[in-house]
Amino acid sequence: MKRRITQSSIAREAGVSCAAVSMVLSGNPKSTIAPETRERILRVAETLGYSTPPASRHVALRTIGYLHNYSPTINFSAGELPYEVTHYLEEMGYDMLMATRSPQQPITLPDWIVQRRVQGVIIQGWVFDPEWVREILRYVPAVSLNHDVVHCLPGLDSVAPDNASGMRMGLQHLAALGHRRIAFFSKGEHPQFRERLLGYRAAMSEMALPIPPDYIASDDGGLPNADADEAFALSTLHRWMALPEPPTAVLAVNDDYALLLMATAQSLGIAVPTQLSVIGFDNTASCGMSTPSLTSIQRPITAMGRMAVQLLLDRINGIGRPQTRVRMDVELIPRASTVAPCATPVALLV
Repeated sequence: MKRRITQSSIAREAGVSCAAVSMVLSGNPKSTIAPETRERILRVAETLGYSTPPASRHVALRTIGYLHNYSPTINFSAGELPYEVTHYLEEMGYDMLMATRSPQQPITLPDWIVQRRVQGVIIQGWVFDPEWVREILRYVPAVSLNHDVVHCLPGLDSVAPDNASGMRMGLQHLAALGHRRIAFFSKGEHPQFRERLLGYRAAMSEMALPIPPDYIASDDGGLPNADADEAFALSTLHRWMALPEPPTAVLAVNDDYALLLMATAQSLGIAVPTQLSVIGFDNTASCGMSTPSLTSIQRPITAMGRMAVQLLLDRINGIGRPQTRVRMDVELIPRASTVAPCATPVALLV
C-alpha cells in the first residue's frame, strides 16, 4: 500500500516547520516565507509525490483552515499550537491551509474561506474583531483556540487554558515558600493577559495577601515592542525596589515577560531567585534553558489542539450540541527561579 505523503513528511524532509509548508502549499500570496525556502518546500513536495486534494466550488475535501495572528516580538509558544493541530489533523486524514497576519495588518478573510475550500476554521489570534469572526461563521464553522471569546460571539466554540487556576497555582507555590509580597508583571493588550490579571487579583484576595497598587505593573498601551518592553521592565523594577516593602516574588503574565524581567533584574544586581523569585506562564522551551531555569505554568498544548479539532469536526459533521466552552487544566512546573524569600536588602547597581 502506497504511503500517504503528508505536510509533516514534507516539513521533515525540507527542514522547516509544518506551518511554513502549509502556507506555501496553500498558495497564500501574503506569505512571508523566504523565496529560497518556498522553492525548497515545493521541490521536496514534488519529489515526494505530494498532491493537494481537489476541491469543488462549494465543497472542500477534508481540509481545515487555520488563522493565526502573531506578533514577531513575543509569545514564542504561539507556534506550538499549529504544530499540534497539523499533526492531529493528519492523523484524522485532513490537510490544513494556514494564513497568518501581524496585528498591524488589516483584517481580511482568506480567499479559501470565501471560496469554501475549507470545511471549517480554527482561529488562534492576538486580537479578535467580532465582526470579522461573524463573517467567517457565515461561510464555515469555526473554533477559537487558546482564547475564550464566546461571550461576545454566540455560536463559536472555544478551547483555552484555565488561566485563573494557573495564577492560583503560582501564588500557592510562592506562599508555600514563605512569600507574602507578590507582584504581577504584564505588558500589552491580550484577552489572556486580562484573564491572568483577574486570576492574580482573585487568588491574592482568597489567600488574604495584600495587593499594594504599585505591585501591579500592567501596561496595555500598544503592541509588543522589544525596546519599549525592556524600558518598561527597567522602570518597573526601579519603582518596586524603591518601595518601603518591595516585592520578594513576581508572577509574570507569560514566559517571555518573565524571562525579560529576570534578565533585567540581574542586570541591576538583583539576585534571582534569592532576592526576587519569578514565575512565568506557558512553560515554553526557553524555561529550561534560562539561568536560573524558570518556574512556569504549563498549558496542555497537545490536548488543547486535539480538543479544538474534535469540536470543529463535530460541527462539520452536524453533531448537534450546545455551544461549548472548554477550559483545560494547567500544571505548575517548579524550577530554580523560585525559592524562599531572603531578608538581604536589594542594592541596585544603576
